[in-house]
Amino acid sequence: MTDVHRVEATVLRPGDVGDALRDLRRHARNPRRLEAHRVAGCPCGENLIRWTLETVLQALPGRSRAALRALIKPLDDEFRRRTVLDPSAPPEWPWWQRRVTYSR
Repeated sequence: MTDVHRVEATVLRPGDVGDALRDLRRHARNPRRLEAHRVAGCPCGENLIRWTLETVLQALPGRSRAALRALIKPLDDEFRRRTVLDPSAPPEWPWWQRRVTYSR
């Protein structure tokens, strides 16, 4: 059993990491989809995807964490390129929750 499968078996459900990566790929390309789900005043809603991955990262041992982070980083980078910092977002929210889309 891989480290990811162990984490899924203890704190998530089987397949949640793969589902979250697939969803993050889709949302990184089109962040407006995330905003469509935003719940005012709540750092939850749309970023359950990223919360899931962050939970797994925290639970994984070193090498497995590094391997998963290597998959997530380019998606996070793309999300950052397609969004801007929301100055009204509470600073205690994670970085991905404090981002909004913008029009060019």
